[in-house]
Amino acid sequence: MVDKAVDSGWKKQTTPERLNISKEKLPSPDSHKAPEALYARILAALMTFFTALFLFFHSTIGKKLQYESTQQTIRESDLDTIPNKSTTAAAIDAELLSSVLKRLGELEEKVTSLQEKPSEMPYEKEELLYAAVYRVDALEAELIATKKALHEALMKQDELLAYIDGQKDVKYRKKKFCW
Repeated sequence: MVDKAVDSGWKKQTTPERLNISKEKLPSPDSHKAPEALYARILAALMTFFTALFLFFHSTIGKKLQYESTQQTIRESDLDTIPNKSTTAAAIDAELLSSVLKRLGELEEKVTSLQEKPSEMPYEKEELLYAAVYRVDALEAELIATKKALHEALMKQDELLAYIDGQKDVKYRKKKFCW
């Protein structure tokens, strides 16, 4: 029924609006302005290229200068924090070596603890996983059955609506025939 109402609306013819197009002839692309347009395009392309090149160098040089200034301030702050300038490079190397060895020992402990754990899943967890997979399969089967039942109910409803419409038409024809 809705389709009929929509279809009847489409049958109305609309008059196309006239566009106001001037009668002037547009210049052909082969006119005398073609070389000027070519030069303008080349100039625009060159300007774009040089602008991009300038921005690239500006960004890389700016990052490099910023990195160098940051490193310089770090060096200056390190010199200020050292209480005695008699600290030698050997003492700094020994400090660095001890921290590296400490971290390496912690890493080895973690690796050994991971190696001690069994590489296979415990039986209880495996059972839980299989139960969950079985439940998901059952839910999928229920969903498919529900979808099928819903589709059948919708088809039955459409048939009943068509039957009711037919009965109304018959009733209307009988009423119309009597008068």
